[in-house]
Amino acid sequence: MKHKLTPAQISMLASLAAGRSWDSHISGRSAYGAANATVHKLQSLGLMAGHSITDAGRVALNNTAGK
Repeated sequence: MKHKLTPAQISMLASLAAGRSWDSHISGRSAYGAANATVHKLQSLGLMAGHSITDAGRVALNNTAGK
């Protein structure tokens, strides 16, 4: 995959990988609005299915470690 994950996408995937909900790192009403766009993008990339991280999402997240 050639998509570079944004900080918001990394945070969301990290929350899911840790067994937390997709919105566990979000606070404030406006952040929830922006998070919906992040969810849709991650789903369209195949990195999330429903509100769960996919195997591809785990690979993408692991590829950001240390960068």
